[in-house]
Amino acid sequence: MVCEPLSRPLEYIWDFANGVDFISAPRIPKPKPGADSLMRAILILTLITSPAWGQSFSLSLDPSLSTSHLDGVTEVALSGAWRGVYDPVTNPTGTKTLPGIFGGSPSDNISVPISMDFEVQPLLDGSPAGVLDIDLQGPVVIIDGLAIDLLGGQTGTMDMNLEVLYDTFRSFDPDSLFIGGFPVNIPLGSADLTLATLTQTAPGVGVLSSNPAGQQTIDVVVPLDLLLETGSAGAVTPIGPIPLLVPLSGTVSQAGGVLSLVAVLNLPFSQVTNDPFAGAVFADNPIDVPTVLPPGGVANLLLDFLVDSITANGLLQVALVADGGLACGVQAFCPSVPNSSGLGAVLSSSGSVSLAAADLGFVVADLPANQFGMFIMSASDASIPNVGGPGTLCVGNPFVRFNANVQHSGVGGQVNFTPNWAALPGGTLIQAGDNWHFQYWTRDQTFAGPANFSSGLKVTFCP
Repeated sequence: MVCEPLSRPLEYIWDFANGVDFISAPRIPKPKPGADSLMRAILILTLITSPAWGQSFSLSLDPSLSTSHLDGVTEVALSGAWRGVYDPVTNPTGTKTLPGIFGGSPSDNISVPISMDFEVQPLLDGSPAGVLDIDLQGPVVIIDGLAIDLLGGQTGTMDMNLEVLYDTFRSFDPDSLFIGGFPVNIPLGSADLTLATLTQTAPGVGVLSSNPAGQQTIDVVVPLDLLLETGSAGAVTPIGPIPLLVPLSGTVSQAGGVLSLVAVLNLPFSQVTNDPFAGAVFADNPIDVPTVLPPGGVANLLLDFLVDSITANGLLQVALVADGGLACGVQAFCPSVPNSSGLGAVLSSSGSVSLAAADLGFVVADLPANQFGMFIMSASDASIPNVGGPGTLCVGNPFVRFNANVQHSGVGGQVNFTPNWAALPGGTLIQAGDNWHFQYWTRDQTFAGPANFSSGLKVTFCP
């Protein structure tokens, strides 16, 4: 790739920002000290900022080579009360409960305070499937869009156990005495682990380097959510999402436009969430409790509870083997600020991002009416506010200027432009997989300055 040389960069920038004809602008005098000098200093700093050249790839995991392993313990601390299912109208023969050994009347049905510890032990060994995007920008690597199904079409297990601590109470229908004050363990058996996913919540930024073997290595910290679901007796119980900050390390290699990744995620995790449901009470949950004195019966109870805390501890290990080709597409970034039309100018695209088709065009709407402007593009992005006015410069420097294709917004405040992709300014060359950032720069006489900018577009080109 070759960027257009900026033989007179400050003249073009400064002339345009001050409303002078930027096509044939004469050399301007040194500006007076003050705000003008400050803006020129900012522009000089932006011009010496090095661009981040890069390529983007979309990868898919190979389930036959990738593996996932998860084990751990999740404890849900509950507090509440249970009572019999008796109702004088709808269930007159149902179980009744009375606190203590004495007192109360057999016609009463009184709640008994309890606390519970619900323990789940997830276990899976899967062949994960999923996708991720990798953006290589010189020594910087960015991972985004990582989404992994850890089960990969298989089923894990969840061993469940309930530990209950309650006060002494009696039940009627069946008649029994439950001696409280010590925990009672109730094994609940196993349930299928029906869902186990990792979903990226924000881009992960790391470094691209070489190891002594000559391989290209990546080390990135990726923010992820771990979500588990278990299915039992027709009900689905979610666990999480559990936020994790996961280090991802591995190697990448390129051949024939294909990027291959071999990496590992290896993370012990521990998280405590107090009052996760903000005091919400879960009422009238049926639970069957075996009678104690005498044994052999079943007391049918209704449980009301709230979740005091969720504690998750475990180990997640994922081996990723993935490959994929160059990503391509258009992504909006860097919103505009209002111009004299009262709106922010919006840059959008038409056509495709195929270099072979060479039909990618641009549309800018909500521009100030009857004003001149031009498109600019760069291999890097930026976010520099108040450049020549209230707008934000969204493309990095050096940038390429389409100063031979000056546009006019007309009464409708809109321009349409399709570059000649075979003859870009300054002999700029674009290859498949390259990222370029585009923006429109317009004159706009406002109290804040004589120029403004549209929003930006990031384009990743396809063959």
